[in-house]
Amino acid sequence: MDNKITITTSGNVYDIIPKEVRIINNDRIIAQASTAIFSFLRSLNISKIIYVDDKCSINELFDDFLGKAVNLKGSKPNIELLNHLWDFPDVVFKTKISTIWNSKPEEERRQLYVSLLYFDENSEDLENSLAPLSLKKYLKAKIELFSPNEWVQRKTDIFENIAEESKLLILFDIDFGKSPLEDGRNGLDLAREIMVDDTINNFIYCGLFHIFLT
Repeated sequence: MDNKITITTSGNVYDIIPKEVRIINNDRIIAQASTAIFSFLRSLNISKIIYVDDKCSINELFDDFLGKAVNLKGSKPNIELLNHLWDFPDVVFKTKISTIWNSKPEEERRQLYVSLLYFDENSEDLENSLAPLSLKKYLKAKIELFSPNEWVQRKTDIFENIAEESKLLILFDIDFGKSPLEDGRNGLDLAREIMVDDTINNFIYCGLFHIFLT
């Protein structure tokens, strides 16, 4: 198997060749897991999963993308779409990176961001960035992805339009470090706000994600 990421843009195809890729591809296990999840949702009458994570909105990750690109500039990772930029001075480099980013749709921005993560040697960052995409791929319309800011802006409308007798499963990442809220609230704070609200907590299930280091 040829382990690479392919980006198609403006009629051109660019291959990203990572240093090392760990791929787990077992269609049978994935199918079993998907079936179990859908069965679980039906048993609790859950109509929708809401997943709130700082990695869900690629449009809010430009600063992190730019920082990673600058940090990797000296090693010149083999990313065809960016290879012609590595030798530019930092000021020019940042301007050209910004131009490329702003010219791309969300899907291609996500692909570019993930391609840098492969070379950044931060497996946790990479896995966290791929998780929302994997959830959406297999759960499709059953799940909606929100950044923390998107959630704050849209939660009232979501609660007002939930179908009668239906429930929501809302999953929060605790750490919003890549796309923080201005007031500093984290996922635990947002979950707590829901659970103490008597007008909505009867049709809400909440979950939290966090990596605890020892």
